[in-house]
Amino acid sequence: LFISITEEKPEVWKCATSEYGTYCQFPFIHNGSMHHQCTNLKDEEPEEVHCASSTLEDGSASDIKKCLLDSCVIGKF
Repeated sequence: LFISITEEKPEVWKCATSEYGTYCQFPFIHNGSMHHQCTNLKDEEPEEVHCASSTLEDGSASDIKKCLLDSCVIGKF
């Protein structure tokens, strides 16, 4: 079986949010930019990183939560 590189799934971050049982949804779009990992999205919380805990059909973030970086694993899901 031959699989071309373009068909391989990219590495994906799987991260928990500060809300128990809720995980980040990647990729997500916030303010017109696509994100594939936790990133700072709130100027008033420069030491925190965030992600979308839910997204709309077009990929836009519908809810932003604090990302728990210690929980993140990177793999092909």
